[in-house]
Amino acid sequence: MLKASSMSKQMKSMDDCGRSMSFKALKAAFSLDTSPMSQEAAAIAERELRETPEQVQKSLAELRQLLKENDTLTYKDTDEYLMIFLRPNKFYAQSAYDLMVRLATFKAKNQKIVGNPLPTEEKKLFTDNSVVNVLVDRDHKNRRILILSMGSAWDPKRMTSEELFKVLYMIQVASLVEEETQVRGVVIIIDFHGLSTKQVMAMSPSFAMTLLLYIQESMPLRLKEVHIVRQPFLFN
Repeated sequence: MLKASSMSKQMKSMDDCGRSMSFKALKAAFSLDTSPMSQEAAAIAERELRETPEQVQKSLAELRQLLKENDTLTYKDTDEYLMIFLRPNKFYAQSAYDLMVRLATFKAKNQKIVGNPLPTEEKKLFTDNSVVNVLVDRDHKNRRILILSMGSAWDPKRMTSEELFKVLYMIQVASLVEEETQVRGVVIIIDFHGLSTKQVMAMSPSFAMTLLLYIQESMPLRLKEVHIVRQPFLFN
């Protein structure tokens, strides 16, 4: 497991974060897979995401035109980067563009948390805590599995809710370089074992709202499943 100004500058920093992330530097068993997607994933992409050579070229051209018409946004213009936003939107260029706008807005409003995080600078958040874990192996559908231990494993004095979100954000940004993950998506397991008052108090309404807003509106990744285990009675 892994223990885990201007709008243009903000979006470039996101890309730099994803490209420069090296979880091996954190002495973790988990490492990013930047190889091309498998043939099976390519078949899934065509079946579920409408990803064909013709559609890809058409959508890339349309998305580039939309971005060109908005001089308040500056994203990298490579095919590889734009595909990150096209895949979760099934290659509908307008939907991909809308996601890019929402993400830019989210980052502008939450600059304090997600300004320009790098694993080398936030190393202790990964190595000194066992709150966020990425399984080394994928599940039976070859999806990445992220485990959040939100109960007794989380000490809010050692890792604040903002720092917890920052770790989640960094892992999500890093996973975007994996074509396999772009297509197959991720599964999140939230474990509340040993939840006590201090964890409940740390999960403020603002933290919950920030997390939900990002996951539901601004995250350029296919979230396939969310499982809550050992849920305490107070959540019923």
